[in-house]
Amino acid sequence: METRAQRGRFLIIAVMLACIPSDLWAHGTVGQRMFIEPLFTEDANIKDELDSPRAEFLMLPDGSSRSFSTSFEKALYPNRWSVVIEQSRVYRRVAGSTIAGFDDLEVGTKLALYRSAEHELVLTPALFLTAPTGSHSVAEHRTKLQPALVFAKGFGDLKWGWLRPLALQGDIGYEAAVTGQRERHATYDMVLEYSVPYLNRFIRNADAGFDLGRL
Repeated sequence: METRAQRGRFLIIAVMLACIPSDLWAHGTVGQRMFIEPLFTEDANIKDELDSPRAEFLMLPDGSSRSFSTSFEKALYPNRWSVVIEQSRVYRRVAGSTIAGFDDLEVGTKLALYRSAEHELVLTPALFLTAPTGSHSVAEHRTKLQPALVFAKGFGDLKWGWLRPLALQGDIGYEAAVTGQRERHATYDMVLEYSVPYLNRFIRNADAGFDLGRL
C-alpha cells in the first residue's frame, strides 16, 4: 500500500544582532553574504561542523514528542562535497507515560553544484539514507531514501536597500521508504533571515545613524 503526503516547515525569521561581529556568524560566504547555520534546515554550504543539540517539539494526536539531534558534517572537498551523519534521541509522551530511545540513523552526502557571488546563491543537490538502527519503541525502523535540493539565496541583488539583508535558506526533497510500508512524502524546510550586520555594513552605517536617503 502506497500513500502520498507532504511534510514541511516554514519556520522562523532570524534577526542577526548588530552587536556580534559578522565574521563569527557563519562559515558560508558567497559574495558579500555570510550565511549562518540554519539549524532547522539542511545547510547548502559545505563545511566541517558539529551541531549539537538541535531540539524539536511536536504535538501528536495521542500525546507529544520531543527530539534532540546531533549532526556531524565532514567536507571531503572544500566548499564542494561533504558527508553528513545525524542521530536523534526521542522522548514520546503517550497516555501519561514517557517512552525514550534513539531514532533511526541518517547518513547523507551533499555536492555544492552552483555558487553565484553576484546573486548570493548556492544550489546543493543532496542524497540522504535513513538506516533502520533506532529503538523499536520510538523509531519507524525502516530504510528510506531522500533526494533533495538544498539552497541558500541572499537578496543583495534587489533594488530596495531595506530588503537586501533578507536571505532564504531551505531544502526541498522527496522521501520514500524502501522497506516496510511504502510511504512517500514531499518534504520542505525553509528559514527566512534578516541580517542586521549586512544592513549596517552594506546598506547604511549604524554608527552614523539611519540614513533614509541610502535606502
